[in-house]
Amino acid sequence: DLGEAATLLPFLLAGVAVGALLLVRAPPDWLVAGLGVFVMGCGLRGLLAREAAFRRSPRWWAAPFGLVGGVVSAMFGTGGSFYVIRLAGRLEDKSALRATLSTVLGTSNAIRLAVFVATGLLLPAVAFTAAVLLPVVLLGLWLGMRLHDRVSRAALMRTVCALLVPAGLSLLARALTG
Repeated sequence: DLGEAATLLPFLLAGVAVGALLLVRAPPDWLVAGLGVFVMGCGLRGLLAREAAFRRSPRWWAAPFGLVGGVVSAMFGTGGSFYVIRLAGRLEDKSALRATLSTVLGTSNAIRLAVFVATGLLLPAVAFTAAVLLPVVLLGLWLGMRLHDRVSRAALMRTVCALLVPAGLSLLARALTG
């Protein structure tokens, strides 16, 4: 859904700019801990919630979720949770949700890459690791396309929520261990 992606884009861009600035100026441990608690809470909420009819979230939510997602993705490389939450509340069709998420996440990654290269924040070791992991990403995309028609939207959302919990715990552990 290009309209939903386009609604997020200006806020994502602004968030990446703010996040890149904070990345070089702010002590990140408390931010990582807060992010971990938030992500874990969203995952637990989704797992514990009863199945309910799809309720579309308001369009204006693009502003806070896009901005915070951009800030967090620039600072920690993990702002995708905010985009998932935002788009899952706007797109009922799982095919549109998957395609739109792929587009938004790919765009976010490209923007961050450009900002980090332009500002000298891209470390050679990080670039090497990303290059080495690219085949794993492509394999994941291929597997996702193969499984897409076999999984209901409800099962997809439960899986996403189940993955958010350990992601949040990982962030919280990283913040607490410094």
